Amino acid sequence: MRRFLFWLAGLWLGLATASAAAAQAPVDDVLLVEEDGTMVLGPSGPGWSIDRFAMRLGFFHQTGRGYQSQAGSDRWGPGSEEALILNPVMSARIVQPDGVTHDVYLPIDVVSAASPDALDVTSSASRDTETIDLDVYSRVTTSDDSQVTLHWGGHIEEQFRSIYGGTAVRVELADDNASLTTSFDAIVDILDPVQPNGWDPGLTERFTGSLNVSFSQLLSPTTIALLSYGGTLQVGQIGTTWNSVPYEGGDRIADLLPNQRFRHAFAGELRQAIPDSRTFFSGRYRFYVDTFDLVAHTLEGSVTQYLAPTVSARLSYRFHDQSGVSFFTTQFPVTASFDSTYRTADSDLSAFSAHEVGATLRWYWDPRGALTARSSYIEVSYLHYGRTNGLSANIASLGWGWNL
Repeated sequence: MRRFLFWLAGLWLGLATASAAAAQAPVDDVLLVEEDGTMVLGPSGPGWSIDRFAMRLGFFHQTGRGYQSQAGSDRWGPGSEEALILNPVMSARIVQPDGVTHDVYLPIDVVSAASPDALDVTSSASRDTETIDLDVYSRVTTSDDSQVTLHWGGHIEEQFRSIYGGTAVRVELADDNASLTTSFDAIVDILDPVQPNGWDPGLTERFTGSLNVSFSQLLSPTTIALLSYGGTLQVGQIGTTWNSVPYEGGDRIADLLPNQRFRHAFAGELRQAIPDSRTFFSGRYRFYVDTFDLVAHTLEGSVTQYLAPTVSARLSYRFHDQSGVSFFTTQFPVTASFDSTYRTADSDLSAFSAHEVGATLRWYWDPRGALTARSSYIEVSYLHYGRTNGLSANIASLGWGWNL
C-alpha cells in the first residue's frame, strides 16, 4: 500500500509538471512559403498542447450489511458491506494542431472492502484492492454543425479486466438552437468467477452494448430542455462473481442470473438560468425497466448559486425507488434446483428507496473569475447516500482544475 501511494504521488507530480512545461514550451521556427513564392523563416503555429489539467481526490466510506456478502462470523446471515475507498482521478485535454481534442481520464481506486475479498471462505475485509482505468474521448469537428467522438479505454481490477470503445455523432439543428446526439458503446469484460467455497472454475466473459439517443432544445435564452433514451444489452456472466446466496439447511451457493439482460432508460431534464442573480436550476426524471422485471424511478434536482464573482455553491438532491428483480431471495429453498433456478441476494437488486444529498463549494482563482469556461478552480464537495435496506455511504472530495 505504501509503495502504491508513493507511486501515485509521483505520477500526480509528474503529470502536473509535464502540463506546465507543455503550456510554456516555445514554438520552433520553420521554413514557410509566402503567396508570391518567397521563402521566409517563421513560427510553425501551435503544436500538440495540454489545454486543461485537473485532479480530484475522493474518499468513499460505505457501511451496511447484505445477504450477498459472506464477510463476518455468521455465514448464513447478512454479511458486512463495509468499504473504504480512496479515489484519485486525473484528467487532461490534449489538443492537436488541427483542432482535434483528446479528453483523457485516469481514475484509480484503492479499496478496502469486505465482499470482493471474501473469496476464500475466510473473510479478509482489511485487504486492499487497487484498480485503474484509462478513459479517452477523441473529438473531431467535421463541419460547422457536426462533431464526431471516438471513445476507448480499459479497466484493470483484481477479479476482472475490461476493454471498451464506442462512437458518438452530434448534430446542431435549428440555427444551433437544438442538437441531436447518437452514440454506441461496447464493453468486453473478462471475469474470474470464484465460487463462495473458494473453487475457481476458470475465466468467463460478459459483453455489454449500449445505444443512446439524446435531444436538446433551447426553449428561451435561459431555458434548455433535454430528452434521452438508452438501450443496453448484456450477454454472458451478468452477476457479480463474488456474490453468494444463503440456502436452507446448508451454507452458501453462488448467484445464478440469466445470461442475457436488456435494459431501457428514458430521461427528461429541464435547466433554467437566472442571469441577474447568477442562479442556475436543474431538474431531471428517469424511468428504468429491464428484462429482470426491475422497474425504477429517479428524481434529481440541483441549484447553483454564485455567492461572489469567484465563488459558487451547489446543492443537490436525488431520490431513487426500485421494485427489485423477480428472483431476489435471502434464503434459497433447498428443494429448488441449484443448477437451473435463478437466484440472487444482491442488495443492489432488491426493492428499496434511496435518498442522496450533496453540496459543492468552488472557488475560481483565475482573475477572470467564473465568467469563462476556461477559469481555473479549487472545489470541495460532500455527499451522503442512504437507502431503506440498510446501506449508506459518505463521500468527500477535493478537486482542482488548471486551464493552461
